[in-house]
Amino acid sequence: THLTLNGVSYPISDTEKANGTKEINGLTPSTAYQVIIFNGTADKGVVTFSTKAGVPSGNVINVSPSPADPSQSLETLLANAQSGDIFVLEQGGKYTISTITLQNGSVTLFGAEGPNKPVVNVTGQINLPTSGGVIKFQNIHFSGFANGDVTQSTKRNYIINQTNACAVEELIFENCEIRHLTNSPIRFQNASFAKT
Repeated sequence: THLTLNGVSYPISDTEKANGTKEINGLTPSTAYQVIIFNGTADKGVVTFSTKAGVPSGNVINVSPSPADPSQSLETLLANAQSGDIFVLEQGGKYTISTITLQNGSVTLFGAEGPNKPVVNVTGQINLPTSGGVIKFQNIHFSGFANGDVTQSTKRNYIINQTNACAVEELIFENCEIRHLTNSPIRFQNASFAKT
């Protein structure tokens, strides 16, 4: 007859019963929910789930792992990013970055939710900007192997290998997997290298 979602009651129509579905909109990203289904006052089952993280708001740019136009590759887009750009990578997509220097300002690399995080293989290095805001990597699988293929014999050294002076507000890796690098994810090579 009805269900509750975190204690809030929603009626189930005859059509919804016949279809076996009930759609509820407006859920909050990254939130745990409990659903209890009822027939009258009798509890018929309980399900718990969590919503996926929502794509950050701002200047969102969806990035294909295999764009037809090379100017739309992740590497090119990142190298030419404007402050505030949010690059959304396809879940399960495989991306390669050789060596790039990020532009001044803030940038986010966000992996779309799904069964498999997007894989990013940095064959060279990412250089931080001389004056950066927030540099954020979220829900990304960084692999030392090309395309995350562990049968490859060549491993990469670093994600960030900073040789020049830089100052960034924050450098964030959130819900990322970092695996199979020869060395460490981040290397600062100079005593006057960075302020974070």
